[in-house]
Amino acid sequence: MRSIVIALVCSLCASAASAGPLTCWYNSSGAFTGADGGSRGLPETQWGMSYAIPNPDGSGSGDYAYVIILPTYDSGNDCPESAELRDE
Repeated sequence: MRSIVIALVCSLCASAASAGPLTCWYNSSGAFTGADGGSRGLPETQWGMSYAIPNPDGSGSGDYAYVIILPTYDSGNDCPESAELRDE
């Protein structure tokens, strides 16, 4: 019984980790600089791209100039360490 409860708790934790999208941040050289939850208002058609696009709110610069939105993830470590940059 205890193993069933532990398995259920682990599966719930895994589900909660990817309950929403993850924003991966990149600097103007394409190097990963951090991650946080949310999609920054980008439409879902721009989530999960293999390259980074400019920060959608236009205020990004330096370490937060480009983003990749992951629709699902296991942890903040799922972001690529570097990304190709494209201005769209």
